[in-house]
Amino acid sequence: MATVTDLKEIKDLLAAGFTRVEDKITDLNNRISRLEGALQGQQPYIQKIPDMAEKVGELKNWKQIGITLIGAVIGSFITYLAKIPNP
Repeated sequence: MATVTDLKEIKDLLAAGFTRVEDKITDLNNRISRLEGALQGQQPYIQKIPDMAEKVGELKNWKQIGITLIGAVIGSFITYLAKIPNP
């Protein structure tokens, strides 16, 4: 059978464990509060996302613009290579 001292040790271990759990819960609550504050700070930027998406949607010819830019870069590179004197 368990003695009184064994039961007291078990009780103390349980109390210490609960104290650690309570500390961790408090720490988590503090972190959540900080994250909520950060989210509130970002809210104006989050509200601008639909406006920016609409502006990107207005650029209808983005594929043509991309192909034109890539072609210009490749053409410039070929022209540069053609002008280099051969040894």
